[in-house]
Amino acid sequence: MVLRNLWRRKVRTALTLLGIAVGIAAIVTLVALSRGIATTYVQVTGRSDAHVLIQAVQGPGQAITLGTGFDEDLLHRMRKMPEVRSASGVIYTLAQMSDLPFFIVFGYEPDQDGIRHFKIVEGVTLSERRSRRGGKPILLGKIAADSVKKKVGDTVRLEQTTFRIVGIYETGTAMEDAGGVISLRDAQVLADMPRQVIYVGLRLHHPDRVEEFKAKLKRILPDDVEIAGTQAGSMMLEMLEMLDVFAWGVALIAALVGGVGMTNTMLMSVYERTREIGVLRAVGWSRWRVMKMILAESFVLSLLGGGLGLGVGAGLTWMVAHSPVMAGWTTDRVPVS
Repeated sequence: MVLRNLWRRKVRTALTLLGIAVGIAAIVTLVALSRGIATTYVQVTGRSDAHVLIQAVQGPGQAITLGTGFDEDLLHRMRKMPEVRSASGVIYTLAQMSDLPFFIVFGYEPDQDGIRHFKIVEGVTLSERRSRRGGKPILLGKIAADSVKKKVGDTVRLEQTTFRIVGIYETGTAMEDAGGVISLRDAQVLADMPRQVIYVGLRLHHPDRVEEFKAKLKRILPDDVEIAGTQAGSMMLEMLEMLDVFAWGVALIAALVGGVGMTNTMLMSVYERTREIGVLRAVGWSRWRVMKMILAESFVLSLLGGGLGLGVGAGLTWMVAHSPVMAGWTTDRVPVS
């Protein structure tokens, strides 16, 4: 009887289902994407095997960008410190490549430790001699290579510069696998940051003395740099938390609209069925039984609309996460908590 009552008002039932589905799909999609971006950021920033990271100071009112750097002379000074086993400079910047407007490029020194977690699955590394023949070399992430359908030996154009793909790598982190790796010098030119680096990663001879070494660094570092993992990292995490709150806010508004629509539909249904309800009462139905029928209709609508919304939301999340434009910037996992 419940399904028959819903089927009698096909248009109203369909519109109510649509309202509920849109609200649920909005929650699933927006929250999944915002959580995905946050997860990807944490994965990338946590991948370094350096014992200490040094970065440019971010002021309270200063936007965090991909291009905030400092003079690479500090990198050479760090290499001369007796506690330091190796020091690696890195730059990362955004560049346009083919149909990938948010292509992220990492600049590393080919022979330093920082580049080692980029596992080559095809071709050669930047440090091998044959990679330096035939133009500026680039390593392309597996996701990026699949998105633009490129292989080893092909060329790609980043902004106004042509690079030759010498290897395909895979790290297991989507943002890195959707980007590319070039030499630090080429990255400085591409980012218009001559003789600058964004991070310096330090590996120590005695990792158990990290805190002691950090205390020493704080006394000798210039004012424009700091030890990473403090202010800038927390600021970025706060920005990601704000993004998550915003996504939840928009999604809950959409869900509220869907809920109000369903409530309005059920109220109108009661008003229009006054005569039918009167007949049911006349043949012996109790008020509770009539109410259970109406509540059952609401439950069925909510269940169908929720299931439809979950399916649509999961599908939209997958489509956005796998689109060339968003490749690597988020994940396709639907949040469950």
